[in-house]
Amino acid sequence: MPRVAIVAAASNGSQSGIRRQSNRSSEASQRYQRQQMSHKGNRGFDEVGRRSYNRSGSKRSKYGAVDDNEVDADSEEEEGVDDGDEFENEHDGGDPDDQAYEYDELEDYTYSLSPSSYKRKMRLYALVPLTAGLTLLFFTLLQMYIWPSTSTPSSSGVGTTFSLLLLGIAFWTVSFALRIPLFLLSSHLFYSKPIIIPLVSCALQVLCQEILRFSSIALAQVSVTGKVRVGDPSFSHIWTIALGWAMADVVVSIWQGYTQLGLYSDIVSPPTKYLPEYGYNRHPETGALELRAQARSELESLYGVPVPEIPISISCLLRVDTIMLSVALFLLISFSYLSHLPIPSSLSRLGGAIKTSNLTAVRSIKPPHFATASASASALPLNSLRQFTSTLPTFLGVTAFHMLLGFAWTPNVLPIIGLHVASYCSCIAALGALFVGLGWWDGI
Repeated sequence: MPRVAIVAAASNGSQSGIRRQSNRSSEASQRYQRQQMSHKGNRGFDEVGRRSYNRSGSKRSKYGAVDDNEVDADSEEEEGVDDGDEFENEHDGGDPDDQAYEYDELEDYTYSLSPSSYKRKMRLYALVPLTAGLTLLFFTLLQMYIWPSTSTPSSSGVGTTFSLLLLGIAFWTVSFALRIPLFLLSSHLFYSKPIIIPLVSCALQVLCQEILRFSSIALAQVSVTGKVRVGDPSFSHIWTIALGWAMADVVVSIWQGYTQLGLYSDIVSPPTKYLPEYGYNRHPETGALELRAQARSELESLYGVPVPEIPISISCLLRVDTIMLSVALFLLISFSYLSHLPIPSSLSRLGGAIKTSNLTAVRSIKPPHFATASASASALPLNSLRQFTSTLPTFLGVTAFHMLLGFAWTPNVLPIIGLHVASYCSCIAALGALFVGLGWWDGI
């Protein structure tokens, strides 16, 4: 055979071999990427069969190296994968890392969740709203049977129990709506010092909460008939407003807990194909999954552990802590506020007339003159300002106490002290404040 024919035949054979190798490389690339995407989208679903590839091309399992006889075959397969990646890059015109869903932020942690354990965690979390509901019921019965009202409450300026509950819920809702604007304000004022932004934001939020707490007491126009004590009708009114405030806080906290647990649903779900369709650079659901991964990473950096691994007892304890702290702070501020209420002018004139020993003077007592509605409305802001000035020391002390508790839950402090320490300390502090408030009201 002439030399030219030999060269041509060799050339044809090599070209057909290259085409076959290219086809095998493309198929190996697609198979490898499907395995990798299913694995990365469902981390923790099947960790026993999980394997990682090092840069030298040798395949190693998670728990040890494989036999040396498999290294050459794995290297050839990985080379085929690399060739396929280059082919897809030329076809799509993009980085392969942008074509698939990656968990870059979570590489250091391996989830140990399984579908059964995740469902069990979701079922156990139902104990949190149950505990919160029983605690609210306990505090309601505690006021009704342990510290009942000894006199008929005055209907002037004070609504029904349902109205007082709505008042507490409404003011807490306003304080919750101000959290994001206050955080944005702190970020704008201290953008050059990001480390103090959470602390400043927490301080502003606590200050607004205490102002709204005092405003709810003043707006309810609670008054005392005698000494500020648990038997006075004002105690039941303050207690009801505090329970309304705590109820709103607990409901939103439970909803946030379920939302945080829901961020891990895609990790324990069955394998899903995350590769983009032909002609598209990215799967439509990839962006939403990346946001969920980022939210999980932020929560884990704050709590120190994944949310599903937080004990249910801690979540229940935090809801009880919220209720106790709400009632305690309301008792402290309201006692100082009601203790400085001025004596009604009608009672002072009547008491002065009764002190006279002349019977004629007693008979000449005229009915007390009540101010008109316009005069009362104009005097209300002035009286409230004077009462707030008298209540200012207690208000500042309660605000400082609440700020210290709030600082423990900021990203600056919580990762250092730990979730368990912060929960136990907060619960002990709330219980102590509750006993102090009851002591001021002569409840213990």
